[in-house]
Amino acid sequence: AMVGQGESIPANADLNNYTTPGTYYSVSGSNSATLTNTPYTGTGFKLEVMNTVSGNHWIQEIKANSASVRTYRRIGSSSDGWGTWYQILQTTGDVVPIGQGGTGGKTVPDAVANLWDEIAKKIEATYNVTKK
Repeated sequence: AMVGQGESIPANADLNNYTTPGTYYSVSGSNSATLTNTPYTGTGFKLEVMNTVSGNHWIQEIKANSASVRTYRRIGSSSDGWGTWYQILQTTGDVVPIGQGGTGGKTVPDAVANLWDEIAKKIEATYNVTKK
């Protein structure tokens, strides 16, 4: 193991199985690409697994080894399994996808255009009409 990095995550591992608190790492993007239930495969990453006081809920946090240091988090429990991965924004340049409550744009005009497109899709689906 690399000093200070924790336990290596082997190729083809399933991150759903990582419920023991500790630090783990994927050594490279090519290794990350083989993993199941990971939100990020672009580079290697560090995975921190934490649990609540009761021990019935877990938190996984991934910090990617990239210039933009992307961070992702999800919560799981012994009764409900794992929830959805969410990206934690680091800078004002990060974009939150519409599906995660954002605008999908880096500028106000882009955000407005994206949101209007989503509104139009909803109207078309609800009222069975199409734009002309």
